[in-house]
Amino acid sequence: MKLPTNLNAIVQSFPTYEALRKDYAAHGYLGECYEEIIQKLREYDADIERDLQRLVNRVRAKSAISIELNQLDKAYAPKVVSRVKSLESVYRKLCDGTIRWEDLPLDDTVGYRVVCRFADECLELRDLIDNELQQAPFTLQSRFPRDEKGNWVEKVPDSGYRSCDFAFVYARPEIGLVLEGELQLRTALQHVWAEVSHDTLYKNADLSKAPSYIAGGANAMMHALSDNLNAVDRHLVEVRRLVIKGTGKDAKGEDF
Repeated sequence: MKLPTNLNAIVQSFPTYEALRKDYAAHGYLGECYEEIIQKLREYDADIERDLQRLVNRVRAKSAISIELNQLDKAYAPKVVSRVKSLESVYRKLCDGTIRWEDLPLDDTVGYRVVCRFADECLELRDLIDNELQQAPFTLQSRFPRDEKGNWVEKVPDSGYRSCDFAFVYARPEIGLVLEGELQLRTALQHVWAEVSHDTLYKNADLSKAPSYIAGGANAMMHALSDNLNAVDRHLVEVRRLVIKGTGKDAKGEDF
């Protein structure tokens, strides 16, 4: 779509994000423009979620750990959930000039997530999903977090963030549709950590006004918690393996 030419000027006319947020006229107008930008994403969100769920179901059928998990709980089936990023989520980046309206929609404007019970399950699905996302209607664009050689890393060193994130393109040539999206794959404990970190630290504008030792201390604590929760994730895998061994069933449902 062709954007109105005054959107960046409107944002820049306000000294802070808070000032823009309190101006109901400007906020309402920008909100309407944003909804028009992401209209197609909202329209096809359910289609992308459906095709991602089919992809996850396919890779789980190939996953030895997933088969093992279904020996413990036949009803267990990780679900793909989605969200479309609200204007509130991009306001600050627009206000500080990190992005401009011409950059919208961002590649993670439409986001999808799969939360797994176990860390080893998550890693096995990660590698299988990596291959599947390189087949139509998807095209894999990037992976995060990775090191300088392009290999997956366990966490983001600066923050402690743990997840396996894929940026992809969803294309349906028959209807002329090309959309960008993001898929996050993580354990339940990694998801809890990410939710707290995002809302308490990342989105907290007031934290930048506090003494530096407050933000530094909070970040250090979150980093330590990330490591502690990772240790719990590892122990949970050991518990599951002990239960599987004790009940006499391997991943194929056969006796040891």
